[in-house]
Amino acid sequence: MGANKARRFHDFAAAVLVAGGNAIGIGAVIKIYPERMSENPLVLWLKAFVAITSFVALLLIPRWSYKPNIKDS
Repeated sequence: MGANKARRFHDFAAAVLVAGGNAIGIGAVIKIYPERMSENPLVLWLKAFVAITSFVALLLIPRWSYKPNIKDS
């Protein structure tokens, strides 16, 4: 049971780190290359889509984790 709690915490921490890293990366691209991003906003939308998809995937991982059957005997 304790191992599953640690795995769940790890999954949530990874999701937060991915969200923060992607936000910083997208913000840096917008700040460094504003002309290029305004000329081709599809790239920015694609980056945002990939960031959101990876964040959601990391939040769904705990559903696939091992959960032992606890039976009241």
